[in-house]
Amino acid sequence: MIALAYKQMPGASDDPVYAVKDESDLILLGFLAFLDPPKDTAIEALKRLHGLSVAVKILTGDNEIITAYICKEVGVPVEGCCWGRRSRP
Repeated sequence: MIALAYKQMPGASDDPVYAVKDESDLILLGFLAFLDPPKDTAIEALKRLHGLSVAVKILTGDNEIITAYICKEVGVPVEGCCWGRRSRP
């Protein structure tokens, strides 16, 4: 998820140089969301791994809502999950 915002900069040159102070009083345009769907072969590959008694673990930078959604899409049970600090040794 990315937030998109802008700021009117009157008098800015065609080759502007921005500073940290310019990153205030922005006007929010909205949010841009990305979804990277699983490959078409993921479900079959995961079924084969399960059939071979391979334990599948998911490690991702996504939040728990997206992770649970993707896991359900590919047939991986969403149980025994740990998030954030609980995932550190």
